[in-house]
Amino acid sequence: MESSSTHHSPACSEGKARRARALEFRRAGVSYEAIATQLNYTDPLAARWDVAQGLRGAVQDEPDDCARLELERLDAMLLGLWQRARQGDEAAIDRILRIMESRVRHLAELRAMSGQRV
Repeated sequence: MESSSTHHSPACSEGKARRARALEFRRAGVSYEAIATQLNYTDPLAARWDVAQGLRGAVQDEPDDCARLELERLDAMLLGLWQRARQGDEAAIDRILRIMESRVRHLAELRAMSGQRV
């Protein structure tokens, strides 16, 4: 007989899926209020908690959560502009340089919060 800890209940799987969707929405800049409404959380605080839990694998505390989320957003923007910049689009190149500067600032903040040298 297998241990019950080796199987996940359907509710557990649904909870993980909802957490992943909430995190995806937040990465896209959706407010906690809208996430709560869209994914049937009891309130925005519950949605915020679930998003934070989704980020916990790589971060330790709330300021880190925010900094990591901002870095992920910047990375997504960078990826979206990269091909245009490679084709010589000067506006895309300029925007990428600004995104890269912003990433440097966010990385410095993240490292400062964790006590690492920049």
